[in-house]
Amino acid sequence: MAPQQRIPTTLRQVLSNRRIVLVLVFSFAVVVIFLGSPTRSFYSDDGDDICATDGTECWAAPPKSFGNFAAGLASPYWRLGIRSQPKSPKILSSKPQSPLRQAVFPPSRRPANQKASSWLEQNNRNLKALFRCIEYNNCKENQSKVVILNSYQFVSALDGATNDEAIWATSITLGLKNLGYTYLFAKELDRAIQFYQLFPDLVVAILMEQDNVISCFNDKVGCVKSKENLDGLPIWKLFSFYWWADSSHPISPRWTLSPHNYTMENASNKNHYLGYSVEPARAGCALVRAARKKEAQAKAKAVKGVKVAKEVEKGTGDADAKPVEGKERAEAELVPYAYLMAKHAHHFAPGGLRGWDPATFEQVAKEAGITFVAGVVDSDERVTISPNVVENRGAMERKVFVETLAEASVAIGMGQPFASATPYEALCLGVPFINPIWNWDRTNPSDRAKWEVQHGLLKFLDPPYVYNVFKDDTAGLIKAIKAAVANPIDHHVPEAMSMRSVEVRLDKMLQTNWYIEALELLAERFEEGKGPFWRM
Repeated sequence: MAPQQRIPTTLRQVLSNRRIVLVLVFSFAVVVIFLGSPTRSFYSDDGDDICATDGTECWAAPPKSFGNFAAGLASPYWRLGIRSQPKSPKILSSKPQSPLRQAVFPPSRRPANQKASSWLEQNNRNLKALFRCIEYNNCKENQSKVVILNSYQFVSALDGATNDEAIWATSITLGLKNLGYTYLFAKELDRAIQFYQLFPDLVVAILMEQDNVISCFNDKVGCVKSKENLDGLPIWKLFSFYWWADSSHPISPRWTLSPHNYTMENASNKNHYLGYSVEPARAGCALVRAARKKEAQAKAKAVKGVKVAKEVEKGTGDADAKPVEGKERAEAELVPYAYLMAKHAHHFAPGGLRGWDPATFEQVAKEAGITFVAGVVDSDERVTISPNVVENRGAMERKVFVETLAEASVAIGMGQPFASATPYEALCLGVPFINPIWNWDRTNPSDRAKWEVQHGLLKFLDPPYVYNVFKDDTAGLIKAIKAAVANPIDHHVPEAMSMRSVEVRLDKMLQTNWYIEALELLAERFEEGKGPFWRM
């Protein structure tokens, strides 16, 4: 029987045994890693939470000190910046929630099957995230800069509105989100004032309907900052969110935000160009284009089959060939259509801005080999359009409208409405646009600077994307339609209308020191003795 091994009794003997040393080192490392793990809910008061961006969940972050030897050894690793968030973090439960956040943002009592108000929900989420980042002093870039959206177009866009202003509002809201700004919806002016007075130093801009800006400026007691109302809204933080080219902001046109670069049409226009993008719907454009391509291929195959069928019927074709019949044949023989861009019947009525006389549509359809489709929502006693020539589909839901536009071979402007977003949507969908010119220099018709057209900025684009045609030029219209059908385009989004370009302009506008600009303008007005004046 082997002699029993003696247990080491001295430190020298322990250290001389490599196996025991390795076991001790390994055990000590396990203890350190376990106590220093970021997945534990154990924390110290000087540690920060790792929170979800919407502020709904937090995880215990590695504390600066654990108050014990093992964690003290571990803490230098965290000071070096070595933080690893676990794949499945344990939700922090031992740290009490902020009493302020519990009181201001209690759990919703709304039943799961009850739809929440979209703008209220976003406001609560954005406010909660703002309060949290201020409380923990960890706001992300631009998060502590607040933009109040007081134009009803922003709420309408959330509710699914499809008008041009809603498309613009959607781009601005998305841009603010991508840039990290805190934005709040204010349906009424009173709510905008209330939001501003919550944190006046954080608010960098308030986007309003132009009428609201004027009425606020004239209300020296209840709205704008003045001698009588020192807690009011500073006029230099109020910006008109306005679709059209004119401006009536009390300070200057620079405080009027525009969807289009109207300066390109008129050098004297000084509005502030923000712009919009159709790219938020670009994924939808791509899907529609893919479907159109597939349908076009199927139709081409069917057309070939129809040709075979007709040859067989005449006795000149291959009798063994399989012809296309029935529904496939009917679809293959469908005539391409042009979408008439006119929402109201009065756009077809006689007048200086009408691009084409509806009486010529039958001739145009016959010679160009197309039919017409429109979405006119009302009637006008001055206008009679034969349903045999123009198929009017009336008011359409957004999805149906996009599909109708996408399936067209060309979109044709009737002269109104001006500056619409529809031509840009058409280009995004791969549909060229015919832009009517209703006024020009008769001595020099090619001078685009003198052209007055339905869509001013598109007069600078050329075929195959945009065909600029003089009004009532029936032969020119037929020629443009034939060219558009014969030369289909892929999607086209002008660079200035890319989402990235919109974000660059939006960020530059919000980073501008408007206080200094307004102060300089105010000094000039005092010197000239011409108002209006305002309080800084």
